[in-house]
Amino acid sequence: MKMTVHERPGVYSAYSSSTVVNGGGGRKAVGLAAVCETAQEMGKVQVVTSFEQAAALFGTGEMTELIRIILRNGAGSVAAVPIADGAGYAGGFEALEKVENLAVLVCGSTQAEVHTALRTSVERSSQARRERIAVVGMDGADVGALTERAKALNSERVVLVGPNILDSAGQVLPGMFAAAAVAAARRGVDVRYIGALEGEGVTTVRVDNEDEGHKRMEQMVESGEVDGAVTMHFPFPIGVSTVGRVVTPAKGKEMFIATSTGTASADRIEGMIKNAVYGIITAKACGVKNPTVGILNVDGARQTEMALNQLKEGVYDFQWAQSARADGGAVLRGNDVLQGTPDVLVCDSLTGNVLVKMLSAYTTGGSFESAGYGYGPGIGPGYDKLVLIVSRASGAPLVANALQFAGELVKGKVFDVAAKEFAAAEKAGLNKILADRKAAAKGAAAADEDVKAPPAEPCTASIPGIEVMDLEDAAKALWKAGIYAETGMGCTGPLVMMSEANLAKAQEILKAAGYIG
Repeated sequence: MKMTVHERPGVYSAYSSSTVVNGGGGRKAVGLAAVCETAQEMGKVQVVTSFEQAAALFGTGEMTELIRIILRNGAGSVAAVPIADGAGYAGGFEALEKVENLAVLVCGSTQAEVHTALRTSVERSSQARRERIAVVGMDGADVGALTERAKALNSERVVLVGPNILDSAGQVLPGMFAAAAVAAARRGVDVRYIGALEGEGVTTVRVDNEDEGHKRMEQMVESGEVDGAVTMHFPFPIGVSTVGRVVTPAKGKEMFIATSTGTASADRIEGMIKNAVYGIITAKACGVKNPTVGILNVDGARQTEMALNQLKEGVYDFQWAQSARADGGAVLRGNDVLQGTPDVLVCDSLTGNVLVKMLSAYTTGGSFESAGYGYGPGIGPGYDKLVLIVSRASGAPLVANALQFAGELVKGKVFDVAAKEFAAAEKAGLNKILADRKAAAKGAAAADEDVKAPPAEPCTASIPGIEVMDLEDAAKALWKAGIYAETGMGCTGPLVMMSEANLAKAQEILKAAGYIG
């Protein structure tokens, strides 16, 4: 399922999981045992053929995400056994031994004793002419730990998976990224994995650390060597913001969060107005023909609604979602978030970031993100680099989904969709609506001094810690002093960027003006 290479002393075996699952004249089933505290019937084998069925039986936690990956990897069905806790794995494996035509068995544990029990189970089944293999994974393991686990398992019927991505300090990053890459490759995405381990179906681009890997990724995107990238951080310019994608817990419905990182504008309300268009673009590129739009009830929601109604009157075609609450309306509350009332939920990017984290990690108590598709692609006018964001807390199922998300956007020609939607929004008067709203908000301040930017120069240094609402004013303060500056948004927050030569002077100016401490 996740990685199709297995090693033990003196023996090397390679299995193609797609071949195993799809062989024999029809798509076979995969067996799964995993902890699921919300299941109604513990220890009972339940055959699942769709994600919706899994969500109804097991909720939207890790077990359901594992089922989603297995089905999209080519399996016709999943024979799933929910267990209450780790002590139930032996019973779960025993129940699966009685099921015919299982090609692969997987489990929701990284513990050695569970892997050993699964190995014993598949060997016992195979001896009884129920041929099958097991796929097991390890989190945070180095090559030595993987080798020791492989020696302990010592079976050609067990496929062992583990990550090996290092940060600049040489530490292993959280999450099974290598396994996720292989899982996504099995879904028809041609993956270039930047790291150290290798897996069947994935081309490894070898690097020694995180910094080198990030530079190599940027080169591959810029040159067109790859169509897109999934990464943990990326400095999007102001005007570009990412559209997240989650699975809502009440009904297992997917929802786009517009937006979740970066910022469409330094002005909160202008940013939310633009976010609606960004969300519509992303949803349409993923095959949602007429996405419904709702606005989260946060500061600026009503002003955003009025501006979008003006855009709608200008014949920009979109549909409002209606709240599940009795009073209805397009301004949505918390229960609408849980139920996935809209296809696109509009909010500011900081709120969106919190929503993606909560909806992705609530089943794990916040320890890692196990559900959904991550923080999504950077979208903005004229922006044509497909870069999707995940976090250091993102688990293997989410990273695999993010890679699939990228593949869907490539196939859906997201930048062609973006050009068409931005043109339609502008024709409907978007820029005039934004300009009129800004002029009205400024009032008397509209007559303030017009500061011109100095001649442009490369911005290789940056200053963080400035409030997003003060970002443009901070840049203008530097312009007044003859320093060319640009604004941007990194994963840690807003940035003012300038040349390395002007960094110290810029820090003095911004500190004196009260923009930084």
